[in-house]
Amino acid sequence: MFERSAFWKEPVYVSHAGQTQELTQGENWFSFAWSPTEDVYCGTEKGRYKGRALHVSGDRR
Repeated sequence: MFERSAFWKEPVYVSHAGQTQELTQGENWFSFAWSPTEDVYCGTEKGRYKGRALHVSGDRR
């Protein structure tokens, strides 16, 4: 569930390996071509700020 802070005025994106999608308020679903050497980031478009990295594995369970 995504809730944008009132302090964040710009659109918020999720990015992975050069792919990006804008997040909307509420529930979001996204799918990217997997690159095992890349993390997923939230923030600015195509952002790669380490403090906003989501560490995901390619394991499908």
